[in-house]
Amino acid sequence: MWDATGKAVWWLDIARPSRIHRLDPATGDHRIWYSSLLLTTLTLRDAGGLLLGGEDGVYVFDMATGAISAFAKPEADRPQNRFNDGACDPAGRLWIGSMHQNIGPGGEDLDIPVNSGALYRVD
Repeated sequence: MWDATGKAVWWLDIARPSRIHRLDPATGDHRIWYSSLLLTTLTLRDAGGLLLGGEDGVYVFDMATGAISAFAKPEADRPQNRFNDGACDPAGRLWIGSMHQNIGPGGEDLDIPVNSGALYRVD
């Protein structure tokens, strides 16, 4: 994701430990934050920091401290699911989908036996 204000590129490595990357192409400064959560999507917040899609919900990431805190867990009743891809629409709302967990604790592929995912909007 390109951050036009901060003039930096952000991306994720989702395999555990998940890694949040920020690269400033002008200086070459590359920061990495590690998380024990399986992180799957990121987007900038107008209020600062990032919104992250994670294995069991949506989280807020504080760039200054590296803290990740829960924002919403709409599928607390579906422990077999994880959150997956997400993106913002032109109005700035995050659309994020969930799916059956297909990544095991060791990073191995797991079967997807049922269609249990849903689509959510975060205003």
